[in-house]
Amino acid sequence: MEDKDKTKEEYFRLLADNVSDMIYRMSLPDGYYEYVSSASTAIFGYSPEEFYNTPLLVRNVIHPDWRDYFEEKWAKLCSGDMPQTYEYQIIHKSGETRWMNQRNVLIRDNSGRPVAIEGIVTDITERKKTEEALQKTTEILEKIFSNTHLMIAYLDKNFNFVRVNRTYADADDRVPEFFEGKNHFDLYPNEENKAIFQNVVETGEPYFAYAKPFKYAEHPERGVTYWDWSLLPVKGEDGKVKELILCIINVTERKKAEKEIEKKMKELEKFYEMAVGRELRMKELKGQIKKLEAELAKYKKDRG
Repeated sequence: MEDKDKTKEEYFRLLADNVSDMIYRMSLPDGYYEYVSSASTAIFGYSPEEFYNTPLLVRNVIHPDWRDYFEEKWAKLCSGDMPQTYEYQIIHKSGETRWMNQRNVLIRDNSGRPVAIEGIVTDITERKKTEEALQKTTEILEKIFSNTHLMIAYLDKNFNFVRVNRTYADADDRVPEFFEGKNHFDLYPNEENKAIFQNVVETGEPYFAYAKPFKYAEHPERGVTYWDWSLLPVKGEDGKVKELILCIINVTERKKAEKEIEKKMKELEKFYEMAVGRELRMKELKGQIKKLEAELAKYKKDRG
C-alpha cells in the first residue's frame, strides 16, 4: 500500500513539475509551503527551495498597490473565508511587474478548521496587456461612434437594430434607444435596399452606394434625399455574417449644389452659344456693309 501511495506521489510531482502553472500547498495559518512546483522559478523568479525557506514569501513579492488587498484576503483566508480565485500583481525577482491568477482549494481538518490552501498560479500578464489594449481600442471606437458626423447603425443579420449613434437618431428626430430591437425595413420600407442588405448577408461582400436617392415614407415633405452609404458585414468564427454595420452620410445639399451648378453651366453654354452666334452675325453684317460700300464707290466712280 505504501509503495502504491509513493508511486502516486511521484506521478503527481512529475506531472506538477512539467506544467507551466505553479502548483503549491501552504499550511495555515503559519504560511509554510509544503509543496511548490518548479514553475515557481519562471512565474515568480524564486525557486521552490526559496519558497520552502521563506514562509509566506508571496507577502514579500506582492505589488505595493496590492498589499492592502493581500492583508484583507489573508485574514479572511485564515478564518475560512476564501474565494475560488484571486487576481493580483507581484514584483518578479527580475523587478518586472506581473499579473497572477490563482485558483484555490481550502483544506479543513475534521473539526472544520482551515489548515492549508492548495492552489494553481498562472501568469496572466500577456492576457492582461491584451485586455488593456482592447479596452483602449474600445474606448477610442466608442468616442468615434458617439461623436462622428457619420450616421452609424449596428444591426443583426435579420436587419434588426442593435444600436445606433446619436447622429443616426438625430437625423430622424429620435433618441438612440428608440431603434433598439426594431427592424430597419419596418421603419424604412424599400425593397431595393432590402435586396441589397440580403445580398451582403448571403455573400459576405460589403456594399457601397453614392448619392443614392431615398424618399422618407413618414416625411414626404422632405422630398427626394440623397445618401452615400456603406454596408459592412461582421463575420463570426465560422465565416458567416452575424451582424451588419451601416454607415450613412446625407449628401442631399451637395447633390442639390451639383444640380444647381449643372443648371448654371447649361445656361452659360446657352448664353455662350448665343453670344458667339451674335458675334458671327455681326462679322457677317460688317462684311456685307463693306462689300456694299465698295460697290457704291465703284458705281460713283463709273458715273463720274
